[in-house]
Amino acid sequence: YQNPPRKFRDCLFKICAMNRYTAQKQFKKAEKPTTITDAVLMKKLQHAADLEKRQNEEEAANIMGQEVTYGSIIQLLHLKSNKYLTVNKRLPALLEKNAMRVNLDQCGNEGSWFYVLPYYKLRSNGDNVSRRVKLVN
Repeated sequence: YQNPPRKFRDCLFKICAMNRYTAQKQFKKAEKPTTITDAVLMKKLQHAADLEKRQNEEEAANIMGQEVTYGSIIQLLHLKSNKYLTVNKRLPALLEKNAMRVNLDQCGNEGSWFYVLPYYKLRSNGDNVSRRVKLVN
């Protein structure tokens, strides 16, 4: 990103529950014109993808308002664009070749999962994360 945003509100992210993507990924892969799949299989894959989306929504509703704990997996939703912060391990960053590329993705994927780990050993999994605490990057 060449120019930083001018307004602070353009830099805000919402902490979200970890979404699952397995069924949705299988459905998208089977949906491509290069693959040959029958109608029954496509219907089953679509049903599984829809069920997975519903389960993700239910999980998000269940944990809404709960405190973040060490050891949990979260996703960060950019509020202005409504896209997930996503790391692509296979591509190098544009400016620093030794780093991984980070971008905003509409749907998110497994690269959108962030593990909340304590920086110091005096915290352990299950402890609540407090404000202004240092995390492992």
